[in-house]
Amino acid sequence: MNITAEVRKQTAIGDGDCRLARKAYLAAIVKAAGSLTLKSNKVGLTVESKSMQPALICVGLIKELYGAEVEFSYSSSQKLYAASVKPDETKKMIEDLLPETADGKGGLGRKFESDEEASAYVRGLFAIGGGAYVPGDGSDGYHIEFICGDEDAAKDLADYFAGRDITMHVSPRRDKFCAYCKSGADVSGVLAFMGAYESVFALSDVMMLREANNNINRGVNCSLANMDKTQRAAQQLLDAIAKLRASGGLERLDDKSKQVCRAREEHPDFTMAQLAVALGISKSGLNHRIEKILKEAENG
Repeated sequence: MNITAEVRKQTAIGDGDCRLARKAYLAAIVKAAGSLTLKSNKVGLTVESKSMQPALICVGLIKELYGAEVEFSYSSSQKLYAASVKPDETKKMIEDLLPETADGKGGLGRKFESDEEASAYVRGLFAIGGGAYVPGDGSDGYHIEFICGDEDAAKDLADYFAGRDITMHVSPRRDKFCAYCKSGADVSGVLAFMGAYESVFALSDVMMLREANNNINRGVNCSLANMDKTQRAAQQLLDAIAKLRASGGLERLDDKSKQVCRAREEHPDFTMAQLAVALGISKSGLNHRIEKILKEAENG
């Protein structure tokens, strides 16, 4: 079941987020979906998204944080929403948003002053290139992913979550790279880090239900296996009794073994435990008598 839209809704930047978090969210979007253009020796910025929400949020944050003019547009042929910043206002904004250098590199390729800021950055990455899925409606497993523009960005994300005991893998995805988690616990951990608590609770319900169903299935399979084993053992003894009767071998059996033969024929569906109770003997005693009957049938 695709829960991407719901997670994006829960993790969208809001008025309750501090300025640093808002800037981190915008930085993630710009880094993941921004492209620089050169015109008249000046650099311009365009952020493109297949979803309207992150593009509109991008427009609002650029205006709020930098007071820059932003042009919002939609290409029906490419099905892309775009937020474009004029060249005169781009350079300063990029230097402030993406100051990553070799010396300043930390988690996700940048340093964060707080978990709130780091969470906002991951939320921005998810807004522009994330996807989340849980079992149901054709989806068999747990999955959360982030599409990154290059391998280093995907590895930065995986390394960051490795520091939080969350296993994230990296693989190529067409001309980009994907950082993703496949276990329910890891998916839940990433959702919680982003603040998608409603989805975390919903995912917990799914995980508990699946575990309960798995336990039921294991119990049913075990019961079926035991029933099959019981039926085979009962049939083996019935076949031995029939063979002895046909050859007159039943008369050679002692009285206790004859009692077992009669009880098994009268109760062909009884388990060993039930048959032992009916005869008033222990299971080990019953096993001993059955072994004698089977051996007599084999020799006779």
